[in-house]
Amino acid sequence: MEHCKSNEECVALCTNLKKKMIDLSENVREKQDKAKLEFEEALADINDNEVHIRTHGLVVMRRLILHKNEQAMKEKQRLIIVIQALLCDQESYVYLAAIKALAALAICSTEEVLPSLFDAYRDKQRSLQERVNVGEVLLNLVKDLGGAVQKYSKLFINEFLRSMKDDEPTMRISSLSNLGQVCSLLRFAISPYIVEIFNAVKCMLETDPILEVKRASIMFIHVMLSGIDGNSIQAIEPEISNIYRLVKHVYNRSLDDVVQFHCQLAFDQFDKIGKEMLTLRQENVHTIHFT
Repeated sequence: MEHCKSNEECVALCTNLKKKMIDLSENVREKQDKAKLEFEEALADINDNEVHIRTHGLVVMRRLILHKNEQAMKEKQRLIIVIQALLCDQESYVYLAAIKALAALAICSTEEVLPSLFDAYRDKQRSLQERVNVGEVLLNLVKDLGGAVQKYSKLFINEFLRSMKDDEPTMRISSLSNLGQVCSLLRFAISPYIVEIFNAVKCMLETDPILEVKRASIMFIHVMLSGIDGNSIQAIEPEISNIYRLVKHVYNRSLDDVVQFHCQLAFDQFDKIGKEMLTLRQENVHTIHFT
């Protein structure tokens, strides 16, 4: 009887386990179906003719991407193509939503998406507005990556340095603006690139015929300097005198009010950095004195 009872318990246990496995499989299938449905609905909205529906579709797709919707993760390459096409949409609501959606996709799959973004940024077959908007995507990505951006610092810096030589003044300005933000976020990590960056900006100030580019170049120096603090000052210290002389030269030669204004802002940062450097040297002297 005990043997029989044991067999019955074993059968019951197996039956129960099988039922749980079936239930689990059905739950997984339901989640997959739901993820696919949500993805397809958002994609359909993105391709709609109505502006507000396209915008809503992009907002929903961004949320699905950030929550790592299974279907969205499977179709990343398709999404890149679809969303990039909306970066040149005439409606600002649409292309701004597209920028945020593409930046979210880049955050979730940086290794896969970043090369596509760089290609689009330098692609002269695309409209100027689309290329500038891709630059916005890259800038949002830099900010969202936070400290992790150091892993990709060389890629970002090289890309923006390359685009500073673009034939379009708007792209040169976009590259300067983006590079300034990257440098302010990287702080000490810009050390290996500081000479190359400085020489590139110096060349633009001295040779670029477009006033707006010169303005952007001086603004870049101000933004870069504003990201320097006591922890990252060593990155720029070897070039600080050369950068100061360049800004002073531009300030004395330029008659443009905007250029002079950004030079003044840069001078304020030089004062701040000079005080930081003096404090650090005094601390080092005291440290040596008491050891």
